[in-house]
Amino acid sequence: ERKKMRIEVATEGRMDMSGRGILRAIQNSDMPLLDLLVREAVQNSLDACSEESEFVKVDLGVGEFSSFDLAEELEGVTDSLNSKYQNDIQPYMYISDTGTEGLTGPLHYSEVKKSDDSYGNLLKLVYQIAKPQDVQGAGGSWGYGKTVYYRMGIGIVIYYSRILDEEGKYKSRLAACLVEDEKGPNKLLYDSDRGLAWW
Repeated sequence: ERKKMRIEVATEGRMDMSGRGILRAIQNSDMPLLDLLVREAVQNSLDACSEESEFVKVDLGVGEFSSFDLAEELEGVTDSLNSKYQNDIQPYMYISDTGTEGLTGPLHYSEVKKSDDSYGNLLKLVYQIAKPQDVQGAGGSWGYGKTVYYRMGIGIVIYYSRILDEEGKYKSRLAACLVEDEKGPNKLLYDSDRGLAWW
């Protein structure tokens, strides 16, 4: 039997943010969302520029996908996705870049070396909100700007990257994140008080 992507739902804790709080943490309320999205996509790609690259290329586009097929892959939200999106074909937007490092670094927080805070691009982009950038020339914080990704659609963002590891071997990395208003009428996580989940 084919396995679904396993879900990790955020639980209540001290000084934790909720999906609702994250979605309200927009840094620029004057620019249209599409402008903010393009700005954030370009900035994230430039911040992840590979040392070997002469330039970074960022492509943005749209397409269509089967909502039922996606729902079957995501543990914990299959039923809510299928009940809310009866039309099998839905639109999506993608952002693709080349000339970047990709989603490098440890897969889990337990692998981070505390001596140099080596979180890497994967943990910073997918899991962290409001962690300041330490890289010289990089802009802002890992987190607040990217909240525009979750406001553009239903709150699910899928991250994919093909990277070169330390041994010079290619590896693929896939993760998904849901940020939603936990008090909203269209929430997908029925039993969550925080509106945050990862696969």
